[in-house]
Amino acid sequence: TQGLEDLGACLIDGHWRLLEFDYHFRVLSYFLNLIDSNSWNVTCIPYKETIENLQDLMPMCILEHVFQQYCELSGDRDDEGEPLYSLLEDKTCSFLAEVLLRPAGKFNLQDFLQAWQDSVPEGLQTDLKQLDGLALTDLEARPQVIWFYPENELPEDIQERINVLFEIRDKWTLDQLHPYIEKLTTEKQNVNALLTKYARASNINGVRYYSSRHGK
Repeated sequence: TQGLEDLGACLIDGHWRLLEFDYHFRVLSYFLNLIDSNSWNVTCIPYKETIENLQDLMPMCILEHVFQQYCELSGDRDDEGEPLYSLLEDKTCSFLAEVLLRPAGKFNLQDFLQAWQDSVPEGLQTDLKQLDGLALTDLEARPQVIWFYPENELPEDIQERINVLFEIRDKWTLDQLHPYIEKLTTEKQNVNALLTKYARASNINGVRYYSSRHGK
């Protein structure tokens, strides 16, 4: 079940279900709007009050699932002794970036960065590292661009995945490739080992790049 939980699956009536993206966004929006309307600090979110306010808007199992997905115990308690929660910054920012990127095609990077920061709750800070395995950037383009490119939609077979990645981009750095290869690693083969086997390394101006073994 850990793999299902990692995918954000929800256990409903004994069956694992993935929330449809738009519904997931709607549920999260209710939650974030409640935080905003109450001017709650993103590190001081009351579980009990959240549940009471939103329980009529969605099934309880969905509400609790989304709360658990996006919050963690802060270690503090309110005046009544109820535990307070913190919003998970990276997870929240990543999902809200996906909301912007999914329908956009290639997005002017600077425009995206501004729109993204404006879309997240006050107190959270966006960072491109939050988009590892979710989006690609082209910093050589003028203007610079970003586009939706999710790891979970790539082939599970390592050779097929490598082929697809090198069709998208001729040369990758290790940092760029890592989030797209990491889930296919094993105890015996880490990312470096997989790239040694399936890709060709070269150094350009002191930077190591990986390209297709069958490329020119």
